[in-house]
Amino acid sequence: MSAAANPKSILILRTSMMGDIINALPSLVALRKTFPEARIGWVVDDRFEEVLSGHPYLDDVFVLSRHRWRKMAKTPRGLLQALGEMRALIRRLRAGRYEVSVDLQTALKTALVTRVARCRTRIAIRDFNRRAHWLYGNVVVTVGDQATANQFLTATAATGADISLAGRLFWVPEEDRDWAKAAISAHGFTETGPLVGFNPGSSSPWRRWPPEMLGKVAATLRDELGARIVILGGPGEVELARAIADHAGGTPLFLAGKCTIKQLAAVLEACDLLVTGDSGPMHVAAAVGTRTVALFSTTRPERSGPWGAGHTLLQAQGLPCIPCYNRPTCSDFGCLRLISADQVVSAARAALAAPKAPKPCH
Repeated sequence: MSAAANPKSILILRTSMMGDIINALPSLVALRKTFPEARIGWVVDDRFEEVLSGHPYLDDVFVLSRHRWRKMAKTPRGLLQALGEMRALIRRLRAGRYEVSVDLQTALKTALVTRVARCRTRIAIRDFNRRAHWLYGNVVVTVGDQATANQFLTATAATGADISLAGRLFWVPEEDRDWAKAAISAHGFTETGPLVGFNPGSSSPWRRWPPEMLGKVAATLRDELGARIVILGGPGEVELARAIADHAGGTPLFLAGKCTIKQLAAVLEACDLLVTGDSGPMHVAAAVGTRTVALFSTTRPERSGPWGAGHTLLQAQGLPCIPCYNRPTCSDFGCLRLISADQVVSAARAALAAPKAPKPCH
């Protein structure tokens, strides 16, 4: 049963974790296709604003600058400026007159935003906060143990949205596609095979497969299939990415630390495959229609993996501690090391040989 009938305005709240923000995009697609005339806004942290900026399905993006506001508040002048910015944000939220909020974060900070915005129907997720869930919303949806994107869709269905209309739509501007094409073309690959991305980083060390293993896989795919290797990574992962390049040999295209989020999406869109750990770029690749071979350690891949078909999810078997849900008691993260380079190469070969699925349309 829906909690709202044909809402004229809907506010989505998923503020942090790039992978989870991307997992919420199918909900946005379902909302926009079900309610084409509705005003739809999204509340997001400033670190991830770029994921949503310019999205054609959004009317408003409301940016929380919590970390910057905390720093500003250390001085009287900065505190006044931070309070002014907060008041301006509250005015914008209230001006939107949002009837319904869909809180896909279900945290105190997002619950506060829904109340400040004066949303009459506040949908929240029971599974994330089993205690005091009444604090988070006046419509609480039990989402069950399923893939994260499907949990979000279950909550979104409470708006009356037809979640069968959900789809992948990560907005990639043409100028970023042009940047990616130019970067790939300018590299001058001597290989002519598939374009394969390698992403070494993740938010936690226990999600990072050893760079020497990734380098070995890259070298094998280059030697056997003529693969053109692209090494990716964020600004804090350049050293890790260079270790892959050193072990891969040859002359891979090195883009670690050089891409914005949208440029990364454009590069991944051009790739035939991404080899990655459990990470934000894994979800970006899935959102732009690129297959992944994804390596998992402490979480359940069927819950935390990329949304959609065609992905290969690898995890060590037979260890009683899997999954430990990001609470490892070991120091060597042996669950990752039990995934062999041969397994990853075999998975990559199979993924590259399979028929390509159409890319999502803008």
